[in-house]
Amino acid sequence: MSDVTCHFLEQIPKVRRSLRRYSGDRKCPNGPYGYCNAEAPFDEIDYPVKTIIESFFIPQDDPRWPKACPICGVPFSEADTWQVFVDTLHRRSGTNEIVALRQAEPGDMWDAYWMPYTKNADVRCLVVKLPNGCDWMIDGPSQQHHESGAWTRTGTPPNISARPSILATDYHGWLRNGILTSV
Repeated sequence: MSDVTCHFLEQIPKVRRSLRRYSGDRKCPNGPYGYCNAEAPFDEIDYPVKTIIESFFIPQDDPRWPKACPICGVPFSEADTWQVFVDTLHRRSGTNEIVALRQAEPGDMWDAYWMPYTKNADVRCLVVKLPNGCDWMIDGPSQQHHESGAWTRTGTPPNISARPSILATDYHGWLRNGILTSV
């Protein structure tokens, strides 16, 4: 496995809204979620949102709502879920690309400020997308190292080093000066 350079995802004051339809009780034979799911992004607005009610209410007769599952083609019913889905947006260091956390790629690093694990002096809870697709919370609890509870990190994002090594599902490696490596 080759080395992966880390990039910091800095939250920007915008959110991307999508119209989502899904059916939790109807199975989609080829879908990645195990059920029919469709999402149609439709805009980006300033965050924090000024008027929550207006921002998250889109009438069901709006033509932008997904009509059918894009995988199996089965139309959604009126009883299926209607959801205005909101993603916070982030700017990727090094490229300035704007992405949602759900679009994070291996090596992307972000501050999970909503998590309670902020023991470091910078008061961040850093998470990194690993090459195997897992999210690794550097500042969170460690099942691997019960005695220490978590990893020790040094540096400034994205040039972070962490000790001890990373063991997450089918990935074993290290984070050294902003590089994920398995050597």
